[in-house]
Parts: sequence; structure tokens; C-alpha cells
Amino acid sequence: MEDNQLAKIAKEAYVLAQQIAGMEEAMNRGKEAVSGYSSYAKNFNSILEKSRRILKLDKTILGTVKHLTPYDDNKRMGYLKDFEEIKGNLPILKAALQSFFDFHFPKKQKEKIGFK
Repeated sequence: MEDNQLAKIAKEAYVLAQQIAGMEEAMNRGKEAVSGYSSYAKNFNSILEKSRRILKLDKTILGTVKHLTPYDDNKRMGYLKDFEEIKGNLPILKAALQSFFDFHFPKKQKEKIGFK
């Protein structure tokens, strides 16, 4: 794979990590956040699918999220446990994506855009 392609994919990983950060913030707002379970589950499932496509390029990092599974976004009862699991799994997924970015985005390009 060419360096430019890998850099583009690493940027996608960074964007997904930022989306997760926003989702974490929203989910930590308190009890009212639980009512949005279906949306959070859909978002988590979508991000997980996209993340796996990216992370398959680095088997070591992919291994750190292999245990994560999609959630039933149509659940009407008993979703509090899943809500808490999603909250717990988001940092794991975010860390994997950030690691992918750190390892695969060229250092010179990072410096150009202000990363150290």
C-alpha cells in the first residue's frame, strides 16, 4: 500500500476517534442520555464497522478490538446494561483508532498540521 493511501486511511481513523470523543461526551451527560440508547447503539455499530475496515490493515491493533460486538439498536427493554457497555467500549475503540493514526500517519505530515 502506498504511503499516501495509508495516510488517508490514518486520517479516517483520527476522524472516527474524534466522533467517539463527541459520543462519549454526550453519553456522560446523565440519565437523560439513556433515552438516546437507540441512536448511540446505531452510531457505535457504524463506527465499529468502519473501524474494523481500517484496523484490518494492522492486525495487532485490530486484535485489541476483536472482542467488541454490535448492539441491538431496536431494544426496547433492558438496554441500560448495553448503554453502560457501549460507554465502556468507546474508550477501547477510540484508543485503537488513535494508535492506528499515531503509527501510520507520516510524522512530517503530523508536524505540518500541528501534531507532535
